[in-house]
Amino acid sequence: MVPGEWKATENFGLTYAKFKATNHRYKMGFMAKTRVVRMEPLSDSYYLSLTSFIDVLTGGLNQNYLIDVVGQIVNVGEMETINVHNKPTKKINFELRDHK
Repeated sequence: MVPGEWKATENFGLTYAKFKATNHRYKMGFMAKTRVVRMEPLSDSYYLSLTSFIDVLTGGLNQNYLIDVVGQIVNVGEMETINVHNKPTKKINFELRDHK
């Protein structure tokens, strides 16, 4: 998604952000049938603000909030199984490229 480009989103979930991992009151969840399509602008206002890639890399963001990262996947590692709190957990490393 590109800031300033309008999209219509269909078939998504909206729930109360119980653990407050974001500064928003609600969180939006995409599902298997979620569709995001381009649409004609309805105003000149921005309703989506993405954190800049540089801000993510420099680590100057509030550590108490999660952020969404949008980028092009350029490299994917192998699926690994690691122990987290004595439970096997799947992990995969990948590399993103900024949209600019």
